[in-house]
Amino acid sequence: MLPKLKYDLFEFLTTLPNRCRYLMSFHPYNHDGSVNDYSATVQYLRRVLLNPPPNVEFITVSHKSRWVTEATQEQWRQQWTGLPITVHCNASLNPWTGRIQEDGISKFDGCPYGDFGHMFFGVTGNAVACCLDLEEEIVFGNVLTDTPRAIFERLTDFYADQRARKVQHAVCHDCFGLPKASKELLQLGAR
Repeated sequence: MLPKLKYDLFEFLTTLPNRCRYLMSFHPYNHDGSVNDYSATVQYLRRVLLNPPPNVEFITVSHKSRWVTEATQEQWRQQWTGLPITVHCNASLNPWTGRIQEDGISKFDGCPYGDFGHMFFGVTGNAVACCLDLEEEIVFGNVLTDTPRAIFERLTDFYADQRARKVQHAVCHDCFGLPKASKELLQLGAR
């Protein structure tokens, strides 16, 4: 049985005056080798896509790498056949932000999502900083318990700091070209 959302995210998105993109990033494995189970997420999103909000474009992305096979990506594509969602494969982005090394990936000189055109959610419903925050280091709330507006406001504040280059989290260091730092050191520096 799927958990019931306390607040409907898609209802909230329809209240926004602009067109939105709902991008779901598919990461079958974590850096420690554990496997993510997307079955409940897929079931829920398939129901939403039967009657999608008019101002929301749906996209899902997998990441092509030596860790994710073509067969795995094809299984993911098949989940969305016939539904109004774009399925994309990104071959130049390392979804592990350096926790697992990968050759031939894009580098950034700052937050690639600093324009704040994005809202990200982990498989547990946590609102996280970006799709590269696989370990959910930066959590702004949870769609099962928190209001979308509260999550939106926390995300807005976070991205304002990113645009000002106030980098406080280890997961963000790779995109800013900063040396890796432990969470403990970053917490000390933020005080």
